Amino acid sequence: MTQVQYPGPAAWRHDDEDGLVPIGQKTWAQWRGYNDVIVLKGSNPATQTKTESRYFRGMDGDLKSDGTHKSVSITDSTGGQVPDQAPLAGQMREQQTFNGTAMLDQTITDQWVSAPTATRVRPWATTSAFQTQQAGNHQTESLDTGGTRQSAATNTYDGNGVLTARRMTSMTSSTIRTTTPVRATSTRVTPPWGSPRSRPDRQWLRFRVTRLRRKARLSVTPRPSTTTRPRLTPRPPRET
Repeated sequence: MTQVQYPGPAAWRHDDEDGLVPIGQKTWAQWRGYNDVIVLKGSNPATQTKTESRYFRGMDGDLKSDGTHKSVSITDSTGGQVPDQAPLAGQMREQQTFNGTAMLDQTITDQWVSAPTATRVRPWATTSAFQTQQAGNHQTESLDTGGTRQSAATNTYDGNGVLTARRMTSMTSSTIRTTTPVRATSTRVTPPWGSPRSRPDRQWLRFRVTRLRRKARLSVTPRPSTTTRPRLTPRPPRET
């Protein structure tokens, strides 16, 4: 048996300005869901598995009825607080798993939000787009031998959201890994003398002609070898 519980109230955010609906007719109609979700599996409370998940809802900066804006933070089970930023709506902040009343593991995830990647200015409002990534996490696991094991990971990104470094730590060791950004590269063949755009001369023309001829030779199916049929010698006429 599986049960889903929502211990806290739901959230609604004020409509964004889109230029379609008059500002005076807008209301709090954006559904932002629940902050905490609990999933119970099993009918016996002493042995059932419980998973508690906590999510961002993007309620920071929501409009109030008096025209001011809210300041909303999300609090994890350790007491840590981070702003409930709008670009993070729907992202997970924390997840805990219990077997009965004993905690099995806990993961707190930090999020990374870029600077605005695009901005649109209109007479009614200014809207911006953002990129989000996982900045790291903190994990706590219960050991069969007793006690817990803690570990953490931290990711570093450049201004384009490309992962540049990753640092992983635990109670016994600390590991730093540097990741080289992998960017998309062109598959176009460039001749030894440089880019064809910078050298539109006869060398590039010869290079193209050579490639086309080679491609043509590879695509031609060889004809079967022909054999020469022997000539037949006419038989002499019979004597009568």
